[in-house]
Amino acid sequence: CRYAAPPTGFRGWCSAQGIPKHVTGEKLQAVYDYLNWMQQGWLGALIMRQGYYIANGARLGAWINSAAGKAAGFDIDEYQFWYNGKRASKDLPGITGQVGDIKKGSFRDGGSLANRGSKYSTWNSFFTNNVYQVKKVNEFLSA
Repeated sequence: CRYAAPPTGFRGWCSAQGIPKHVTGEKLQAVYDYLNWMQQGWLGALIMRQGYYIANGARLGAWINSAAGKAAGFDIDEYQFWYNGKRASKDLPGITGQVGDIKKGSFRDGGSLANRGSKYSTWNSFFTNNVYQVKKVNEFLSA
């Protein structure tokens, strides 16, 4: 399976965390503790192994290369592959930590985050050609 790069661009999405305004006191501190944990590195590195990016991805490489990242079983070669579009310098682990489908010499379809990110045409839930896209997807699925 390979990813196609439509000339009109990709459609992107993201997940986001928010704090409801009614949350206060200890619950608010718990929310901040959770958000800080999310951005420390481990979660971003695990998400990276799934082919996704995290908001603090620019700092993720430093965490992976730190003692904490290495102790958690992550390697900077993974970051180079997933974020910077470099060829895998060795077989890379999947989300379980065991060697997965990424073999030495392979590269990520679409290249680096910067290259992939420059190809997005929209981040909206509904874009100009939404009706056309839904129609074509449904035609494909029913074929």
